[in-house]
Amino acid sequence: MTNQTWHDGGGDKLPGEPYPGPHQPPTPDGGPGVPNPPKAVTGR
Repeated sequence: MTNQTWHDGGGDKLPGEPYPGPHQPPTPDGGPGVPNPPKAVTGR
């Protein structure tokens, strides 16, 4: 995760506007911007 600011200052590989924030694909956990449910905490 060190190649986030190597091209446009974003996380996407497409030229142009940088990706708004880090890699956050839409997941069933709640969507972008929503923290994951405490179900994944059991893995720690």
